[in-house]
Amino acid sequence: QMIRVYIAQHRKITVGDKLSGRHGNKGCISRILPEEDMPFLADGTPVDIMLNPLGVPSRMNLGQVLELHLGWIAHSGWDISLDPNLEAEWKKLI
Repeated sequence: QMIRVYIAQHRKITVGDKLSGRHGNKGCISRILPEEDMPFLADGTPVDIMLNPLGVPSRMNLGQVLELHLGWIAHSGWDISLDPNLEAEWKKLI
């Protein structure tokens, strides 16, 4: 069985476009700001996207939060396999 997916048009996102994530979360583009108006990290790196923090607990989409934290841990170079207690807990979650 084959499934074909077609892209109707290839363009930049605009206000009002609807996006979805891999965890079933959906969102609508409410504002697009120039890079200089975006918040930035301590090292000066501007953020790419901002999410409403109230959207996570109200929708109970905890996979999104777990993925965010695991990505941050990996980016920071942490190795959770050094602690057997943490490793056992992460294996339960994953």
